[in-house]
Amino acid sequence: MLHNIYQRLFAPFFRFFAKVSNYIFYKILFIDKLKLWHEQHSYPVMFNLFSVLRFTWFVLLMVFVGFFAFTGTDQSQDMLVDLNEDIKAMFSTHAEVRDLPYLLFLILALSAWSFVCWFNARIMLKTFHIDQISVSAKPPWYTTGLIRHLPRWLGAAPFFIISIGAFQFDKRDYDTSPLAFSFLILGVAAYLLYKFRAPIMDWVADRESVRKVLGKWADKLRADPNRFSLEESELNRKGLLVFRASILLSACLLVIFLIPDFGSSVAVILHPGTLIVLALAGWMSFGTIILRESLRSKIPVFLILFVYTAVISQCNDNHAIRLAGKMRVEDDRLAIRQAFKIWLVDIIKQKKFAATDSIPVVIVGAQGGGIRAMNWTASVLQKFSETPELRDFRSHVFAMSGASGGSVGEAIFAAYSYDGAPYSKPIVNMLTGDYLSPVTAGLLYPDMVQKALPFKIESFDRSRRLEDSWANRYSELFSRSTLDSNFLSLWNAKQQLPVPHLLLNSVLAESGQKSIVSDLKIDETYFPDAIDVIAATGYDMPLKTAALTSARFPYITPGGLIHFKNQCEGGHLIDGGYLENTGLVSGMSVIACINDFIKDESDTLLITDFDTLVIPQHIKEHVAPILMFLQNSDFNYGIAKPTRIGHEASIPLKGFISSWDREGVALDQQMRRLSGKLERKVTYVKFELDRKTAVSLPLGWFLSDRAAEIIAAQVNAIGQKSELNYRDYVRLRKSFHAHD
Repeated sequence: MLHNIYQRLFAPFFRFFAKVSNYIFYKILFIDKLKLWHEQHSYPVMFNLFSVLRFTWFVLLMVFVGFFAFTGTDQSQDMLVDLNEDIKAMFSTHAEVRDLPYLLFLILALSAWSFVCWFNARIMLKTFHIDQISVSAKPPWYTTGLIRHLPRWLGAAPFFIISIGAFQFDKRDYDTSPLAFSFLILGVAAYLLYKFRAPIMDWVADRESVRKVLGKWADKLRADPNRFSLEESELNRKGLLVFRASILLSACLLVIFLIPDFGSSVAVILHPGTLIVLALAGWMSFGTIILRESLRSKIPVFLILFVYTAVISQCNDNHAIRLAGKMRVEDDRLAIRQAFKIWLVDIIKQKKFAATDSIPVVIVGAQGGGIRAMNWTASVLQKFSETPELRDFRSHVFAMSGASGGSVGEAIFAAYSYDGAPYSKPIVNMLTGDYLSPVTAGLLYPDMVQKALPFKIESFDRSRRLEDSWANRYSELFSRSTLDSNFLSLWNAKQQLPVPHLLLNSVLAESGQKSIVSDLKIDETYFPDAIDVIAATGYDMPLKTAALTSARFPYITPGGLIHFKNQCEGGHLIDGGYLENTGLVSGMSVIACINDFIKDESDTLLITDFDTLVIPQHIKEHVAPILMFLQNSDFNYGIAKPTRIGHEASIPLKGFISSWDREGVALDQQMRRLSGKLERKVTYVKFELDRKTAVSLPLGWFLSDRAAEIIAAQVNAIGQKSELNYRDYVRLRKSFHAHD
């Protein structure tokens, strides 16, 4: 009965609806015509293009990676500035030409990468006979044109990438035309060379001078029109020879960079740009061989390699933080209040203060920002230490808190103070070294090999190459190995000058907690939800390693694996800028502890077993806390423009970097407003690096000579009336009771 009801009532309705829908979709909306047009026109185009690109996708991927490496960041822009200065030096009769080998190495590496791009794309398209793959009977013109011209354009791409990166400086007041046009010409020359390769080779083979030297071998220079047979015999003899030569070169570089000290020295000679280009050329040949065999055997080799590396990553994490020795240290560090009392007694003993004098106590907060932050932080601190108006500034710095590159700058200044501050050798020489090359070489070679090994080799860890490069540079300049020494030894020994206490801020990735490496005990009262790394592990670590715990920028330096005392807990320490990139929050925690000490009238200080010293309250009242913020990011309040090209891929990374670079804006304003409204007034001063310059001041570990000169000029200008930081400098000077 239900069936009869359906047939009588609903079936006619559904049949009518189907007819109407069919009429609408196929007659009114022309779906049938669109389908026919797609089958006859768009599908063959997509099929033919896919047939070409599926054989060259790995070459295109490596070219895209190279494009991003040389155009996508401030660090790449600064490398191009350094290269541009070298080209200008070539045409100058008086300029110091000391980096021309870098220019030569880069051009040779780009030439090799150019040849590999052209050769790999051409081999893949020719030996698989892509021109015979088509939906239609005859391959269309665009397929044959793409097969003919794509390898040539890919061969010219490396030079065009450098030229495009140089043209990005058009928005800045800096002339990069020598670099831009030089590499544009090289790119055009490379394209023409690949296009007219056969006539050129025939012309060379016909030269009498060539035939005299090579004899019958001169005919080998001619292009063989039958070199690509169906059996790929020519590829097996000569084509594979090129592949093997490329792999052999990469293997030689790998062996060199596996040796830490020697490899780092070679990396500095080559510079980061050359290392990236050589690695891309090696990867391209290796990846093309895998792709070729994968296509021939129908086995998804890339997928198998991906799954393999994902599985063995469970047991090959070689990024463990380097600890000092195998024995746990006895945690005899001082609490912040106790350390401040000792510091205050030393200040009182060293100086005679009048009844109206204040006792400045400086707490430094250094913002992160790679080598830019390291340079600005250490240079400003040295500048103030040498300024007579600030009345022995160095002795009045009680503690320094930092994140990322700011922490590294503070650690270097602490080592500098421990060694007696040898000002005859300016600290700026330490701050302008090339620290990017060793870590880049470690990333592109040893650490890539580590990904394929089912066991860990700690010497392959690229982060160790970075911290070793700091220590080696310091030892080379000052003949001291202070950065190699244990972190706590700077405060356990009798040093010539007082060393400011350090609070190096990082983040435990697995929990998101702030993690602090410090020579002071981290009190939960003033540092809630923070991990005291030395207390949690029970181990000391080298000073260079302690600095790097705060400066592990994403992907460049990996998270540092650390285990706590019970060995069942731990995680990876990452860049302190993930959580708070200014160092101000930890600095305010120190000031809060100092203020509580000042208010405590019953506080005493144990000097010896038989002598207890009470610091009079009227002396405590003269303590004048100063919070100094060393800022190097660009607090630009202008209206941003939306990203249009590659927004899906670039927005996440750009958003992280922009927020990481800018998160101190609100905190800076809050500190300035609140510092004078606290129960005990805190003098807040900020010294800002002006980023609105002709060239980029990079977030990385390489600094061009021009960028270093800009930073040095701003440091030297502090205190001048027309200078950006003059008002804060006057406030700082008045806090020290210096005369105008």
